Amino acid sequence: MQSLGFVGPTGIQDGPIGTNTDGFGGTDNSHYFPCSNLLGFGHGCVDDNEDVDVILHEYGHGINHDINPNFSGGDTGAIGEGFGDYWAGSYSYSTPNGQVYHPEWAFSWDGHGTGNQCWNGRLLTQTHFMYDPSATYGAHSSVGGVLGDELWSAPLFATLTAMIDMGETREDVDQIILEAQFGLGSGLSMRDLANTTVAAAGALFPGGPHADVFTQKFLAQNIIDLPHVTMLASATQLVSESGVNGAADPGETVGLKLSVGNSGNTQAINVVGVLSSTSPFVTILNGNSAFPDLGIGQNAVNDSDFTLMLDPSMPCGDSVALTLDITWQASIGLACGNLFLCCRCE
Repeated sequence: MQSLGFVGPTGIQDGPIGTNTDGFGGTDNSHYFPCSNLLGFGHGCVDDNEDVDVILHEYGHGINHDINPNFSGGDTGAIGEGFGDYWAGSYSYSTPNGQVYHPEWAFSWDGHGTGNQCWNGRLLTQTHFMYDPSATYGAHSSVGGVLGDELWSAPLFATLTAMIDMGETREDVDQIILEAQFGLGSGLSMRDLANTTVAAAGALFPGGPHADVFTQKFLAQNIIDLPHVTMLASATQLVSESGVNGAADPGETVGLKLSVGNSGNTQAINVVGVLSSTSPFVTILNGNSAFPDLGIGQNAVNDSDFTLMLDPSMPCGDSVALTLDITWQASIGLACGNLFLCCRCE
């Protein structure tokens, strides 16, 4: 973590951390105690601290709480477990056999080792799990058959493997995931932290594919929800025409306002529309116009008029087909003022 730049004011676990190799009196339950910054390792079918995944997983909890002392509430139970699994899996993936010997396993010895496991371990590849934004995901708890721990680790690990396949580095991915946890408070949802992760990726590596890959992996599991901008039905406004009857007649040039709306769950910015037509009677004179930024649930019309000319030979009363292609970007950076960013732990 120090090699990634987390030193001084942003140092993480930059000091001693207590360790008890006989945690909970030796019962088969390893843990991290935030109040005393202590790792404890239990026993069982195998001693838990024989498995480096267990050590790194528990240390992951220490990372969460050192970055964010208010790490509690919301989905933080599952987030912490999933991050710990990812932190162990990230290291394992970097070892000589890490990409060959079951990279999808968390706790390869304690949870999956042949003849030794006391439990079934967890997987880092449950990318078919879908996030339910109306639910709360606690540690080791399932919602509708989806284990929250695996739900959070899956897009992180999928991003790691995809980035490495693209020639990027494990260090970049780890740095983004750590950076995204700074400046947050309690009550985090997975969607909150996914948004800050994408924002951190864009800020740290503005010219790289990092933010796009994180976005794709979070989107695939419904953990983030991008804006969805569509044209509103029956919302075409004839704002000008070269005649005097207030209608678009053959041979006239007309201006149009088109209304679009954002039905997604995130602000849409840089909204641009391109108007086209396959009608032989229509010539597009100005087919490009921008729209204002659209907040959640907001509607707006184009800033400058779309203009088109109707051919004089067009039969009066005929209809024409117009197509509006809309492009936009998501604004998923978070600012102070959001409840989970500016709160204190009671």
